[in-house]
Amino acid sequence: MGKHELMRFISSSDYARLRSRLRMMDMRDDSSGDNGECNVRSLYFDCCSNSALLEKLSGLVRREKYSIRYCNGDMSHIRLEKTSKPSRVVFSEDAEITTEQCVSLLARDFESLKLPDTPLLMDFFAQVYYGMLRPKSIADYHREVYTCNGGKVRVTFDTSIRVSDNVSGFLNPWLATTPAAEAIVMEVNYDGLLPDYIRDIVHVGWRRQADFSKLAAVWLG
Repeated sequence: MGKHELMRFISSSDYARLRSRLRMMDMRDDSSGDNGECNVRSLYFDCCSNSALLEKLSGLVRREKYSIRYCNGDMSHIRLEKTSKPSRVVFSEDAEITTEQCVSLLARDFESLKLPDTPLLMDFFAQVYYGMLRPKSIADYHREVYTCNGGKVRVTFDTSIRVSDNVSGFLNPWLATTPAAEAIVMEVNYDGLLPDYIRDIVHVGWRRQADFSKLAAVWLG
């Protein structure tokens, strides 16, 4: 099922106020890490012509994006994610890959992804093998997650965003990165309608809508 997505650039004062409200309502998602917080490293993919980047910069609504990520330096749980945005609704699916598969992928050996029993990996294999999809950028960031309504509403804050184009260092815990954005990114995902009380909590007035791209941050930073 697809989810609606709302993103905003917010200030540090907005961030302090919003997270205080959400914590008062005990919305922290402990399944996402200690107290709903984790450090994320993501590797983003694009084709040789950088079509995903160009589509992002042009504001094209219909997009697909692939990334792999792990949290808190734990390379035993690496996940491949595909995000599709055929309209204003976002669809996502993910599958776990092994460290060995990730090492092979970074070395451009794609055969270990060819697993017919895992449709997402087969789809990704076709994209990297035939579509020339390649790793393009790395992003490190701190994420806070808050949920309610049985997980139907999810609010995240991404802070301390840092990037690198040294994609071969994805599994290197000492990889050098550079700051990508001073702003804090708030993202709200929800099924159906966003409850009024959540809408009131996350309201930030005139703050502009964001479509922040950690992929674009490397090339534009």
